Order: sequence, then C-alpha cells, then structure tokens
Amino acid sequence: DKVDGSTADKAPLPGAVFELTMPDGTTVQLGTPVYKDAQGAPILDANGNLQYIVGKNEDGSDIIGGADQAMTQFTFPSLAEGEYVLTEIEAPVTASGTKYNPVGPFYFKVEPTYDTENGIDKVLSGLKITPQPEKGGETLGITVNLESGTANMTATIENNTGLVMPETGGIGTTIFYIVGGVLAAGAVILLITKRRMSVEEE
Repeated sequence: DKVDGSTADKAPLPGAVFELTMPDGTTVQLGTPVYKDAQGAPILDANGNLQYIVGKNEDGSDIIGGADQAMTQFTFPSLAEGEYVLTEIEAPVTASGTKYNPVGPFYFKVEPTYDTENGIDKVLSGLKITPQPEKGGETLGITVNLESGTANMTATIENNTGLVMPETGGIGTTIFYIVGGVLAAGAVILLITKRRMSVEEE
C-alpha cells in the first residue's frame, strides 16, 4: 500500500513504480508511472491534474487516466521461499512537478513452515517474513495473515515531500573540529616560540 506520509490520513499515493527482484534474478515491475513528455516533465490534463499510465493498448501504446485509476497497491503473488529486495525505481511527483523523496530499497526474507498430512501432503502452517535492513536498505514494516493454508504479507510504504536532511556527524561538522584543532595547536606553538625568544633575549 503506497501512501502519502505528508498527509494526516496517509492518503493513497499513485505514481510510484516498484521492482521486486526474485531469487533467480528475474524481476517483476508493477506500477503506474506519471505520464511524462519527451523532456521528462509530467503532463497535466485540462484541469491541471496529473495524468498516469494506467495500462497498455493492444498495440503497446499507453492508456492514460487520472489518479482514481492509478495504482496505489502493488501485488507480488506466489513468492517462493528465499530472499528478496523491493525497490522503488520511480518516486511519485506532485502536480507542480516536485518529486517525492524516494524510499527503500527494502530487503526481506520469506520463510514458510509446513505441516505434513499422511506423511506426504504439505499444508502451509506459518510464514515468517524477516526484514533485513542490515543489507543496506530501510526497515519494512510487514503484517502477515495466515488463512486456510494461504499466507499474505502486507506493508505500507510512505513517501514524503521536502528536503532530505544530511546524516548527523557527517563531514559538515567534522571539518570544523579539524580546523579548530589545527588553529588551537598553532596558537600553542606560537605562544611557546614567543616565550623562548623572550628568554633568549634576556
């Protein structure tokens, strides 16, 4: 579920494109990108609303629609056991052309458990989804529902507009400590040198 983190009610947010990398290296791309011109600028309708690619015609041309037709939910069915990475390859944009901050990638591991009937048939009895932010991505909040041998995992992913703040303790502060330390050391050396010169003159 794709939502706008800038709104109080976390409204559904169309315009993202996600890519899920499968264990065998194949990818599935599901999404509704904003319809853009040759220069990459979003195209608006007569009322100034964003237009989206909501499907394809038989000849391969784009089907264009409004936000009410654009996807805000992305489904990846029949995942096998293994590790996956979910990447937002295109972030949504506002009607004025401002891009939302991209999120992810999200690494996670799928681990099903089974009960065996008659020593032969396997029945899905549980599903463990483990986020793996230690691999360099963000934490993905996941809810798992298990019914009648079928497990579904759902996650809500937020985008926000505005500036992305730099990391605390980056080079922006380190350089001031270095320069300050050099200046302090220089002042001490200068003071010692002047004292020695005074003693020698006496």
